[in-house]
Amino acid sequence: MGWNSKMKKNTKKLLLQLDSSNSYKTQEKAMEQLKSERDLNIFILPGEPFSKGTWENCAKILYMKTDNELLPYVEKLMDWLEDMNWPGAWIILERLSLMPKEFIKKAYFEKRKIAYKEIEKVGEDYLNSWYSNLEMIFFPEKIKLYSPKKQK
Repeated sequence: MGWNSKMKKNTKKLLLQLDSSNSYKTQEKAMEQLKSERDLNIFILPGEPFSKGTWENCAKILYMKTDNELLPYVEKLMDWLEDMNWPGAWIILERLSLMPKEFIKKAYFEKRKIAYKEIEKVGEDYLNSWYSNLEMIFFPEKIKLYSPKKQK
């Protein structure tokens, strides 16, 4: 990603301020300034020079966007569900699950197709985990929380 223009340099600075290592006040101020950003790509799993410490706040910004604003990015957002331990993954999952199913159906089936093609490369355990995460969007009623049986 090129950060050559003055605006882009300011955007980069603000994204760095989203990092969880910064004060809460700094993070909140940066989020406030970034929430009107139109290019949502910058918030989707940002890589170098940003750390995973920015991801949670990026997810919060994306959560606030309308369905129509998020529509072009749905497939990329689904990449976030690859690992539910990643910062912001649960926020993204919740946001996607709130979108009308017809908005995300095409991306969902495309990702599912890719997952099946990748099974030999990444292994069945990975596929099952990632696929299950995608399924939570379409079939949240199937989610069963772990509840240990009481010992007698």
